[in-house]
Amino acid sequence: MCQGVNVIQNLDGMRLQLQNLTADQGKNGTQLAILISPTRPPQYYAGGKSLALVLDTQKGEMRSYPGGHIVMKDNILKHDNVEDKSIYIWFSKLDSGVVWLRTAVGADTVSGTISAESMGTLFAESSDCYFSLSPWLDSADDLRDNSTHSFSVDIVSVYTAKQIDNVDTYVFQSVLKLNDLIDGLSDKITASSSVEVRALLNQYRSLNKKLKPLITSLPRLHKFLSEIFEKESFEKYGTDIPAAVS
Repeated sequence: MCQGVNVIQNLDGMRLQLQNLTADQGKNGTQLAILISPTRPPQYYAGGKSLALVLDTQKGEMRSYPGGHIVMKDNILKHDNVEDKSIYIWFSKLDSGVVWLRTAVGADTVSGTISAESMGTLFAESSDCYFSLSPWLDSADDLRDNSTHSFSVDIVSVYTAKQIDNVDTYVFQSVLKLNDLIDGLSDKITASSSVEVRALLNQYRSLNKKLKPLITSLPRLHKFLSEIFEKESFEKYGTDIPAAVS
């Protein structure tokens, strides 16, 4: 069975948030297929005009079909790491025809690409698409089997940057960049990194309010800000932040 959102999306900048992914009955993970097609309903079949991304939480990888190419592989994609966390998947089309993917599980991220060769002419004319979710069948040809699949997943949200107050995909790219900058902060706070943390805070504050929830690294930024404020309070008052200081 397939479930999706019957609204056309733009693959370039599409953001998908999933949650509460359970393991397939009797297995230690799930093979969840994200089916993407310029026509509806999105379906995957040999020779069809569609793309299938398979999140395999047993192996900790994401594959693209046709071809079965590994797009990304990391332990953060294994089921023990994803079952209680939100899963964010971002799509970006590059000028070369490559589709760049970034997947976040909690505060951890991994990225990969789908080659232009794999994409072929699938979205050559337009990036408009529909998507749905489905079990991925585990027969030899990955197309059909007779086994029963029983698991669940929640679609929390799906939209593209172009749908957020008419901002374009470059704003979406700035969100990805801000997440990367926060993730790249040194674990040890210094005078120079303190300035950098404040600058990143200002970048966050300047974002459109509908883009702020995309900053999955915000807890890390809050942690550094708390350390900076405590250090400055100690240097000024010789103690922790006093109750009268907000």
